[in-house]
Amino acid sequence: EGDNLEVLKLLRQNYYGAIKMIYIDPPYNTGNDFVYRDNFDIAKKKSDILEGTMSDKGEKYSVNLRSHNRFHAIWLSGIYARIKIAKDLLTDDGVIAISIDNNEISNLKKIADEIFGEESFVTCLHVQMSTVQGQKVKAAKTGNIVKNGEYILMYSKNGDKAIGRKLLLDPVKYDNH
Repeated sequence: EGDNLEVLKLLRQNYYGAIKMIYIDPPYNTGNDFVYRDNFDIAKKKSDILEGTMSDKGEKYSVNLRSHNRFHAIWLSGIYARIKIAKDLLTDDGVIAISIDNNEISNLKKIADEIFGEESFVTCLHVQMSTVQGQKVKAAKTGNIVKNGEYILMYSKNGDKAIGRKLLLDPVKYDNH
């Protein structure tokens, strides 16, 4: 039990440049106050005080609203260090795939472009999560946009796009697993 950032730092000591492929499925930025603690036994109020988002008297310092400039920053600051360490773990011909939804895809791509370099971007895969049927059809008919997909950004460590594309050559082989 612990913060995955600390675990990644420990892994980096023994596995620097040793991993061929990394898949990351981070928590998505859903618009709520974003505190990524992953089931630590600590009360939310105490966590907020320790993180500086609440005073000892329970006064909240900030709210992660879409209208605030920090809406994306909270999530992005959490993912940046993890992706940076993930790059250190990759072999020279390694690849990384990062799942994301539409809330942060453009910001995540900017971070990954910065860490890996734009020349290392292999592709953006669309993953169909569901079909538009049942209640989703009813929502679509009322003018709501129905979310039925997410994305996977793929980067190669050394800028060789062919390395990442090798994984995509025979998708039928992998679709049934």
